Amino acid sequence: MSIPTATTTDRDRRPIGFGIFLIVTGAVAWYAAMQLITERIALLIDPDHVLNCDVNPLVSCAPS
Repeated sequence: MSIPTATTTDRDRRPIGFGIFLIVTGAVAWYAAMQLITERIALLIDPDHVLNCDVNPLVSCAPS
């Protein structure tokens, strides 16, 4: 009875799907951060500017 051995392709296989997932989520996070910075600059220029992330009085990204 022989014991099956793992080939180098099975053992050293790189997780391509996980790498793509990290790249996509990193790009989405970068875009969201840039949107928050843009909104903050708009708020500094115009104090009456309504931010996009103001959902209701309880969920708001503007200072109270």
